[in-house]
Amino acid sequence: MEQIKKNIPLRDAQLIMLDILIEIDRICKKNNIPYWLDAGTLLGTVRHKGFIPWDDDIDICMHREDYLRFLDICDKELSFGYFCQTSKSDPEYPKRTIPCKIRKDNTVICEAEDVFYGTNDLNFHKGLFVDVFPMDFYSGTNKIRKFERLFSIAYYLKNSSMFVNHKSILRMFLSKFFLIIPWAVIEIIKSKLIKSNNKRNNNYIGYGIEIPNCNYFHKKEHIFPLSTMYFEGFKFSVPVNTHEYLIELYGASYMELPPIEMRKSHTVSIEIYE
Repeated sequence: MEQIKKNIPLRDAQLIMLDILIEIDRICKKNNIPYWLDAGTLLGTVRHKGFIPWDDDIDICMHREDYLRFLDICDKELSFGYFCQTSKSDPEYPKRTIPCKIRKDNTVICEAEDVFYGTNDLNFHKGLFVDVFPMDFYSGTNKIRKFERLFSIAYYLKNSSMFVNHKSILRMFLSKFFLIIPWAVIEIIKSKLIKSNNKRNNNYIGYGIEIPNCNYFHKKEHIFPLSTMYFEGFKFSVPVNTHEYLIELYGASYMELPPIEMRKSHTVSIEIYE
């Protein structure tokens, strides 16, 4: 009979997520797919030599072309016990704005955001995960980049049209309007914009055009050629200039710890099936 061990410690969950990252690293090295640690994972690498103690996920990035290749290869080469979650592989997945997660089978993480928005009851894979973000090229002009990022707002509103609860009446109204627009139309527009953006040999790279609230842009020379750093005792790929990369994300004081009241994870509970 399958047993459930509820509310395992965050540190145990972090080590499971580390296993997922090691699996991703294996696939990427085997197939020459460049990726790099991002966001809080990169900050933890630099500041803590591993996880930020209260962090409950891992973030990595790939350029769009490599990301698409990674998805294709995962279908064939991802080891047993792992699941590549996208809107195609998991139709009830409610977070298209995070277009890919590599999940661990026989685990369940309940996130506060899913509870608030009322999506936690949907029948999607809820295992512990690593977020995989595609990155696109953007214009060197700030005003043009803002225009190029407008689609992310529409994509978010379409995604939030499935939410039960909303953070404001305005968001609820706008998201319900997007119910009438089929996902197929939204995805066609996204594909055309991606092709248009990534044809250019621009010097700036930022989060994919479908990812909202991530208006950060990095010079290519701050990322490539990729370097490596130790995270939890294992060597993973990082941007060549982690200092400038982290300043762009968190400001010049990124090495300072936040106030105690802000050192919180976003998890309600974590379960593991044994």
